[in-house]
Amino acid sequence: MDKDQYMIHRRSLLRGYARSAKGYEKEAVLQSAVRGQLQERICFAHLVPEVVLDLGCGVGSAIADLKGLYPDALVVGLDLCPEMLQQANRDQGEFLCGDFEQLPLQENSVDLVCANLSLHCAVDVEAPFAEVQRVLKPNGLFSFATFGPDSLRELRKAWSEVDSGVHIHRFLDMHDLGDALIRHGFSEPVLDVDQFQLSYKTPLLAMQDLKRIGESNSCQGRRRGLMGKETLNQVLKVCEEQVVQEEFLSSFELVFGQAWGRSDINQTKYMDKEIHIPLSQLKRG
Repeated sequence: MDKDQYMIHRRSLLRGYARSAKGYEKEAVLQSAVRGQLQERICFAHLVPEVVLDLGCGVGSAIADLKGLYPDALVVGLDLCPEMLQQANRDQGEFLCGDFEQLPLQENSVDLVCANLSLHCAVDVEAPFAEVQRVLKPNGLFSFATFGPDSLRELRKAWSEVDSGVHIHRFLDMHDLGDALIRHGFSEPVLDVDQFQLSYKTPLLAMQDLKRIGESNSCQGRRRGLMGKETLNQVLKVCEEQVVQEEFLSSFELVFGQAWGRSDINQTKYMDKEIHIPLSQLKRG
């Protein structure tokens, strides 16, 4: 199938996240669990950053944790969905509505960029790597978690047996992500893969759960209009074959990555003084 069929349709993506914004904090169980693992990995870097950017911050769930890790840093959450940002606690950090494929920040302005399960939302899958490299200060750190190609394999298998349409996003594997980091000038990339499963009483509940957190099908090649009940029932019937002891497992392959920005021996990597930087100084233009 034409790979362009798997390209993200931006407006469809934003509609899904806008609908899910009010209940996102409660429903995003996987995102919360992965966020904890991502922050554990960040701590091993022993950074003392001036500026931290949470890329695709959603409702800002990670901002308070990042502020706790780096109390003297300016912590900025960025997301393209205004409805998500409306749910964020403005007392916990600074927030920007912007596109991580065209970051509204100056070059060499950020020490640490985090991205928790947001990179798969890019239309141009490599644009975020280029933009992160641009805004990172020399010796800055990029740390992310994203979905690998084995994610949602149960639903992917079921759909493939019903029709040849595009129903599940296509995710980059660990090797492709590593190659992309190298292409965009990152150094010392370290990637690893973990597996995660969510348990549901029925396959339909698994589908509904994805929709509640905005992770519905936003591919260019998706079916337009409403899906017929007959098609859905066929998919659910195939899924039922995977139910064991009244339990349907929805699997996720999680790729964790860390890499350093371009080095500069004249750059002071660590700061001992208290830091106060207004967000206005970081914005482009």
